Amino acid sequence: MRAVSFTSCTPRIPSPVRPSLKLLRRPAGSRLFHALLLGVLAVVPSLASAADAPDKDKEKKPEPPVLLLPLPLALVPGKTNRLVLRGQRVKTTKSLRLTGLTPSPEIQILKSEDAKVPEGSSAAKAGDQQVEIQFFLPAEAPSGTNSAVVAVSPDGESKPLPLVILSASLVVDEVEPNDGFKQAQTLPSSCTVRGLLGEGVDVDVFRISGKAGHTLRAEVIASRLGSTLDSSLTLYSAEGAVLGSNDDSDTGRDALLSYKFTADGPCFLALTSVNEKPSKTHAYLLQVSDAP
Repeated sequence: MRAVSFTSCTPRIPSPVRPSLKLLRRPAGSRLFHALLLGVLAVVPSLASAADAPDKDKEKKPEPPVLLLPLPLALVPGKTNRLVLRGQRVKTTKSLRLTGLTPSPEIQILKSEDAKVPEGSSAAKAGDQQVEIQFFLPAEAPSGTNSAVVAVSPDGESKPLPLVILSASLVVDEVEPNDGFKQAQTLPSSCTVRGLLGEGVDVDVFRISGKAGHTLRAEVIASRLGSTLDSSLTLYSAEGAVLGSNDDSDTGRDALLSYKFTADGPCFLALTSVNEKPSKTHAYLLQVSDAP
């Protein structure tokens, strides 16, 4: 038998064909195109940044101060009035002026600082900054809402914030403690109370002398002047019986109560906050009148 040689059956592997170096060389036109493409890609981010620049400038545009709430809610003529103005961006206030008065009183800035936003409210409603000022209001300043205060800062002027001016003969300042019948503050038959439902659980109680046939009218002015107070009024007899109560009126969240007395005797008017979360922004005016 003839021996079989396996070497003769081994297939031949062809040698790899080396590509011509000429085929790997990029033509001059291709290199130019590649360079131009890289240049365009480098320029595109710059163009995008330039397009975004106007929007960034708009975001950084200075904003003037905003005045939201004066504390207390009313001024008294013939006296030096100290006022806290709450709002937004008021810490940068450099000067203030009163409109509607000639000449305008000179206003002194005492201090400006951050202010705590009351629970359940927002900076847009109650402010997160405040500036404290004082000025002498001339005795001839007319009562009403003909005056306003404007804050001036490097970023512009605020819109005018109306101010209430009341006759000194009608204003009674609330005096603490007055949170119960025994500590009730006695009021004359006709007056306007400047008050505040302060920190913690607070209720302000006032003692009023009722006359048979006369009608008591008690109205809270707060929310409409920027106060965060949602007020409630309750009238009690000397024995503690409820004679009447009111939460809201036609003016919104400001309470309004009217009651006709059937007999002479003392009664107690209690003012509280509906949400039971008193704060430094729960300022109020309480107008009380008693007439036949």
